[in-house]
Amino acid sequence: MDPDFYEIPEILKCAMDPNVNASMHAFDNHRGSGLPGLVILGMTEEALSVMMDMLRVMVMVEDHAAGTLVNLNITALSCRRDRVHHRLLSLPRGVELSPGPKTDFYECCRLAALMLADAVLFPMPPWAGIPQKLVAEIKQCVEKINLTVLHEGRRFFIWLLMLAGIAATGMPERPWFEQRLLPLLSIEGV
Repeated sequence: MDPDFYEIPEILKCAMDPNVNASMHAFDNHRGSGLPGLVILGMTEEALSVMMDMLRVMVMVEDHAAGTLVNLNITALSCRRDRVHHRLLSLPRGVELSPGPKTDFYECCRLAALMLADAVLFPMPPWAGIPQKLVAEIKQCVEKINLTVLHEGRRFFIWLLMLAGIAATGMPERPWFEQRLLPLLSIEGV
C-alpha cells in the first residue's frame, strides 16, 4: 500500500525540517504549557503529542499570515497540517478506552482538539454539521465531569467551555455552556 502523501519520506523530511517554515521570532513557551499537566488527569501521551503538534502548526500558520516565516514552503506546511490532522482523527474515542473518570477527561480533551482543528487547522463549512455534532458531544462529555470540585483541569475546562460556547452561537446549547462557564470563571477570580 502506498503511503499517504504527507508520509512520503522526502516530503515528511522537508515538513519536519526545523529550517523550513522557521519563525523569525522565538516560540512563546507559555503557549500550551498547561497541556502536559493534563496527562495525570487522563489525557494520553499520544493525545498530548498531537495537541502539541497542532500548536506548532497553528503558530506556523500565524507566522505565515504575519509574513514572519523563513524558508517558506507551502507544501511542507500543508503536509505538516495534514499529518497532524490525520493523527488527531486517528486518536481512539473515549469509549474505546477503559471506562472511568480519566477516560471521560480524555474524551473531553480529544473533542476539544477536534473543535479547535475544525475552527483553525482544517475548517469545514457550517453546512457539514461538524460544529453542531462536536458541540453536542462536548456537552455530553462535560456533563460527566464534576466541574465544581475540579482543580487541576479547571483552566482547561474554561478554555473548552469558551471554545464550544463560541461554536454554539445561535444554537440551543449556547446557554448551557454559559451556565457551566460562569462558576468556573468566578472560582478563578475572573
